[in-house]
Amino acid sequence: MENLANLGDVFARSLIETGALKFGDFELKDGRKSPYFISLGEAVDSGRGLSVIGKIYAEFIYRLVGLKVDFVFGPAYKGIPLAAMVAYYYDSQLGKNLRWGYDRKEMKGHGEKTDSKIVGDLRDGDKVVIVDDVLTSSKTKIESSTKLKATGKGYHMLGVVVGVDREQMLPEGEKELEKNGLVVSAITEFSVMLEFLNKEGLVEPDHYGLCKHYQEMKEWN
Repeated sequence: MENLANLGDVFARSLIETGALKFGDFELKDGRKSPYFISLGEAVDSGRGLSVIGKIYAEFIYRLVGLKVDFVFGPAYKGIPLAAMVAYYYDSQLGKNLRWGYDRKEMKGHGEKTDSKIVGDLRDGDKVVIVDDVLTSSKTKIESSTKLKATGKGYHMLGVVVGVDREQMLPEGEKELEKNGLVVSAITEFSVMLEFLNKEGLVEPDHYGLCKHYQEMKEWN
């Protein structure tokens, strides 16, 4: 696999180039306000974007766990293309045929009906990695873990990989992750990404200042 030396910087630049990192006044899924928003769906809405981001995720996972992973899970909807591309790169670049899957938002009511909320060939003994876009609270990660456990399969959770850690996890969220045995690894932290973008002249000074203040003052609390 191609060696992407500094994955965090490559990832940050990709978010800017694709318009996936936006600055303004946003409300997050959990209701908190933010001067920036990461819409990873916009980074992977073309073949090229998906290829670049997928390669970064796959390389990051390889550096974490090597070839030990068997199944990659992507929470619907943003995690689905990520899981697919990680599996593709593992096969094409590393010769490891990963299986991958995702969760259903709605239960299937036609064709081969099933009660399973998971699509994909998860097996007993599988070593599993969950992939998602960002870490804000623990909600999506806990929901994914709950759905995987409901399959009854005896798998082993290697961890969760996200693109960006927003660095605003509340204590109760951290406790929930620990309770469910989930270790989250991020390709980059927002504070690190912000400094890189500022150094490279890829972020407007006003946006940099607002985001810096937001991080330092912990305005989400």
